[in-house]
Amino acid sequence: LRILFLLFILIIFYAWLGVMVFYDTSQGVQYFPNLIEGCWTLWVCLTTANYPGAMMPGYNERRLVALYFVSFMMIAYFFMMNIILAAVVNNYENLHNSYMEDKQETTQQNLKQAFDLLRKQPNDERIDR
Repeated sequence: LRILFLLFILIIFYAWLGVMVFYDTSQGVQYFPNLIEGCWTLWVCLTTANYPGAMMPGYNERRLVALYFVSFMMIAYFFMMNIILAAVVNNYENLHNSYMEDKQETTQQNLKQAFDLLRKQPNDERIDR
């Protein structure tokens, strides 16, 4: 949960930066008119659905715009998404290990109960097959 919070803080920061950098440009009007639209644009870029499409209008005007988008993708996509994936895999592994321990404990309890039933009865009578 903390990792997702960091990701959203990163998106908000880059959206704010995008609104400031692209103010009064064609890209600013189209993709970064306000903070909410900027967050949405960066969220869609993070999913790589329109990554080059959002970058190209500004890149055609000024080549330095690539620094903004490439730095965002490097930090958000290649770093933060891998941390999120690692956290999900780690959580799954912990849950799976807990499940396997519970399953093994239940199996041991069931086997003990089965052998207790097969043990001699108090009057020395055995259970018939």
